[in-house]
Parts: sequence; structure tokens; C-alpha cells
Amino acid sequence: MLLALTLAVWARLLLQASRLHTERVTGLERPADLSAAPTVAALVPTLNEERDVEACLRALLAVDYPRLQILVSDDGSRDATVARVEALAQELPPGTLRVVSTPRDDPRRAGWTLGKSFALWIGAAQVDAEWLWFVDADVRVHPDALWRSLEACRRDGVDGFTCGGRYRNPSALAEALEVWMYTLLFAVLPLRRIRDPNEREASWLTGQFFLMRRATYEALGGHLAVKPYAQDDLALARVAKRAGHPVAYYPAAGIFDCVNYVSFSEAWHNWVRLCVLGAPWLELGLGTFLLDALALLTLAAAPPLLLLGAWRAAAEPLALGLLAAQVGVAFLLPLSMHASMRKRVWTALLYPLTAALAGLLVLQVCLRLKRTVAFHHQALEQDRPHA
Repeated sequence: MLLALTLAVWARLLLQASRLHTERVTGLERPADLSAAPTVAALVPTLNEERDVEACLRALLAVDYPRLQILVSDDGSRDATVARVEALAQELPPGTLRVVSTPRDDPRRAGWTLGKSFALWIGAAQVDAEWLWFVDADVRVHPDALWRSLEACRRDGVDGFTCGGRYRNPSALAEALEVWMYTLLFAVLPLRRIRDPNEREASWLTGQFFLMRRATYEALGGHLAVKPYAQDDLALARVAKRAGHPVAYYPAAGIFDCVNYVSFSEAWHNWVRLCVLGAPWLELGLGTFLLDALALLTLAAAPPLLLLGAWRAAAEPLALGLLAAQVGVAFLLPLSMHASMRKRVWTALLYPLTAALAGLLVLQVCLRLKRTVAFHHQALEQDRPHA
């Protein structure tokens, strides 16, 4: 049972990996002359981001691209976020870095579900550039991130680009938990349909990092078009694809680093929230999460049970060898996942504890999803264009 389950998970992951084509991003050549490249405005939404904003901005300032302007659109921070941005701006040539801050009582906020969407809508109106680059404050872009993204758009003939990054977590337990959650997400993500421009209902956008041609963004209505939605990135991806503007998505491009969460409790809370809000957009129902929870809990429970029963097989070398092989295969799966995601490999030894925790997290998702999925499906159906 354990061996069959593990092999089934591996088969699914290998199938998905065959669709990544990561080399199509990493293998791009830098243009010889970027002086005539299109202008780009990096928009960084902030709300109480004093911990991260300076490191994010310094990474953007180090980007290998001469025609870049940076705007921080603050959503009414109550900490030192704005002060830190302004202090950094004083060190730079005029116009390199600006900040616009919108007070919490701004009447234009009426009807916006997500403050981040509102901040980005405000920020987009403040810049003059051919492309808009949306980057979250917890992201550290690599120096080659922008020209690679633009080159991918040019080569693929698309007006938008998004990708996954390399994710770090100070908490070892949270990092190991996230490996399981990313694996589950990756296993169910319909990559073929997402990349098919004719599949208008399957789309994806990583809100932490995405690039879009300004003319396309404005034609779609920008973030104003997703004003009612709490999952603004997936909503914008759906709007774009339905309008015939698919966004190129490369899950494993790895051209930025990100520390999503700094503690286990923060990781737990946000993964539950993301799964609940994102499930309807990916057309994932309650049954999918129940099966995921069952698979995780089975993987978690099998090695201890096998080891407890090993004494019965001690007298039979063949049976004992089979038990040892099954336990080894069970541990090999998380080890390979940690290595492929460039995580601390030793944290894979926390399995089966982390597999059990991930299973319990998914069960909590099931409880919340049952109450919210009907509402989200209704909203998506209302948003669906009529033939």
C-alpha cells in the first residue's frame, strides 16, 4: 500500500515536471543592448512591511535593466514602511524611487475587497511605462529577472509573464510543511490547460511576481476589474485569459527568492487561507482535498506502523527486507522533494511528522471549504461571460 501510494505520487510529479520547460527561461540570452528596451515600472504594494521593504527595493535597484523606475504604493501603513522607503529614495538619483501613500479613510476604497488590489490600482495610475512589473515586498528578485521575463514574453508572443521562485523559511518545521503543500499544489495544477490559450477557464498568476504590458493591463480594466475578489492574482489571470491575453507561466523559473512566512503558525494560517480561496479558481472541490488528506495521513502513518511490526518479521529476512525497502521509499519521497525545491534537506527527516501536520492542515481546509466554496463558485459563475 505504502509503496503503491508513493509511486503514484512520484508518477504524477514526473508527469508535471515534463511540462515545466524551465530551460526555456534559464536558457534565454541577454540582449546585447538594453538601452532601447521598453520602459518598465516596478510596483511594490506595501502594508506594514518595514521588515522587508528595504531589502526588496535594494534587490530591484540591482536589477540588470537600465530603463526601470520603481514605485512603492503604500496601503496606509502604520509602521515605519514609508519612512524607510523615503530614506532610501534620498540616497538615489531623483525619480529612481518614489512612494505614494493612500490613507485608510480614502473614499475610493469603497467596494474593494483587498487593500493590495486597491494599492496596485492607485500605483499603476502614477507611473508612465510600457510594462508594469508587480513585485511583493517579501520578494528578492535576481539581477537577471526582468530581462529574462521580457525576453520570454517576446519569444512566446504574450503580454504577460509570471513564475514561481525559490522559497525560504526561517522555521525548519514550517519549511518542511510547505514542501508538502507545494507538492500537493503542483500535483493538482492543470499545467497543460493553463498553457493552452484556448482553455479560457484554466489560468494562473503568481501575485508575488508578474509582468504585464501596460496597454493590456488597461484594456482589461486593471485591478479595478477584480475589485470584488480576495484572490486578486487568480482573478486577474482569469480575466486576462478570457479576453484572449494568456499570461506565460513558468512554475520553476526560480528568478526570485521569497520568505513567505517566518513562523510555523504564520505558515499554517496562510496556507489554509490560500487553499480555501484558491480552490474554486482551480476548480478543486472538497473531494480533492479529502483525497489529499487521506494520502498524506497514510504516508505519515505507514513508516511507524511498519517499524512497529518489524519485530514480527525479524525471523524472516525477506519480509524484513521488504519492510525496510518500503520505509526507505517512504523517506526517499520527501528527501527528493526537499532537494528539488532547494530546501534544507535535513528537514526532510522531520517526516512523517510534517506529512501528518500537512494532512491535518488539509482537513482544516476541508472544514472551511465546505462553507465557502458555494459562494466562490457562484461569484465565478456570475463573472463568466455569456455566449
